[in-house]
Amino acid sequence: MSRKIDLGDVSAEQVLKALSRAERSPASVPGRVREALEEGETEPPGRNVSIYLPQCRILDNQESGFFSDLGAEVYVVSLALDLTGEGAEHEHAPEIFRNVSRTASGPLVVSSTPLFNHIYDGDRLPLLGNGVMVYGPRDPEGLLDIHVAVMEDDGGYRELGALIEKAASEVKLPDVLDGALKAASLAKPEVFLVKNTFQLLFHTLVTFLKNNHDDVIQDFHFSSLKHQRYLPGVHPFAYRGAEGYLQVHVDTA
Repeated sequence: MSRKIDLGDVSAEQVLKALSRAERSPASVPGRVREALEEGETEPPGRNVSIYLPQCRILDNQESGFFSDLGAEVYVVSLALDLTGEGAEHEHAPEIFRNVSRTASGPLVVSSTPLFNHIYDGDRLPLLGNGVMVYGPRDPEGLLDIHVAVMEDDGGYRELGALIEKAASEVKLPDVLDGALKAASLAKPEVFLVKNTFQLLFHTLVTFLKNNHDDVIQDFHFSSLKHQRYLPGVHPFAYRGAEGYLQVHVDTA
């Protein structure tokens, strides 16, 4: 008979910090967290998760000087990683990978908007329908980690696909993920290694974009675990450069 384990107010970040401690001393993981992670197989079957960016308002478009009267060219790029070991079957923005062999970046779910022109401070990005789908619908199989960057373009968008592949290659993402997928459960410290590697990959990509003279308007992060039911609902963000929200939908059937 299956049983549910309640993590209460233990957040994904707290769990991942516990996994960091487990890398050297497995006994250091708090009992309630370890019990929930090790007994993950008693949870209900996985469910498909979809995540959208329905709204994003630019507060500082990073343009100044002579060209500020023309507004900025803005785009949004997101990288998502789960424990399936596979990227999306159908990319949301395949054109950015045109003529790019996705050898290292294959496990990533990548989404990007087109370029939005003449964006001024206070403007909302013209996102249609439900907004930008940054993940899903798919079963994350235990862990879901998403990084989103709102960028002011000065040439990096044209190289976006190649730069994502280059960043994934530099951090050896496929090797790290392959090791993690061999772990018996989320209690294994390899999962923490995946998260740290993914964070490094994202910051490597942002550095490459900056080297192409693109400016970061805002970046933000969302992480959730199966034991949190992937945190369905609205997740607002409000920073100096941009504000808006992510919408997380989890299948109930």
